[in-house]
Amino acid sequence: LNLIPARMVSRQQIVASTLISMGLAKRARNSRTGQGCVLTFHGVRDDHGPSGVLDDELHTPVRLFRDLCRHLAENYKVLPLQDFVSALKRGRALPDRAVAITFDDGYESNYRLAFPILREFSLPAAIFLCTGYVDGTVRPWFHRVELAVARERVRELGIRIGGNFF
Repeated sequence: LNLIPARMVSRQQIVASTLISMGLAKRARNSRTGQGCVLTFHGVRDDHGPSGVLDDELHTPVRLFRDLCRHLAENYKVLPLQDFVSALKRGRALPDRAVAITFDDGYESNYRLAFPILREFSLPAAIFLCTGYVDGTVRPWFHRVELAVARERVRELGIRIGGNFF
C-alpha cells in the first residue's frame, strides 16, 4: 500500500489498494475464463490496540476485513475452497471472478472476529488449523524466532542456510 496519511485516503481507496497489493485486481482484470484466485489471511485484529499476537502485521484490521468482504460479496463469486479445488481437479472451469478465502494457522481471531463478518456477507472460508498451536503445546516457529530475537536484544541477526550466510 502507498503510505498516505489516513485522513487523505477513503476506505474505498484502502480496500482497492489492498486488493491490488494482494494481486486480486490484476488477476481479475487479466483472468482467463475458468480461473480464480485464493486469498489467504492469517488473522483479523481489532482496529485499535494490540492484537495479542507477535505477528501483528499479518493480521488484517477488522474494519478493513469487513470492507474487503463487502467488496468481494458485491463483485466476486466467492466459493468454498472444496468446490474451488474440486472444479480444478476435474478440469472444470471456475465461474468468472472466482475467489476462495482461506486462513492459515487457526488463530482465535478467525472465529471471534472474522467469522461474524464472513457470516454477515454469506462468504465461505477455509481455516487451516495447526492443532499444536490450538491446544497450546507448540508455538509457531516464527513466534519462537521472534521471541528469541526479542529476548536477546540483538541489533543484527544472521542465518546460515546451505553454507550461505544471510
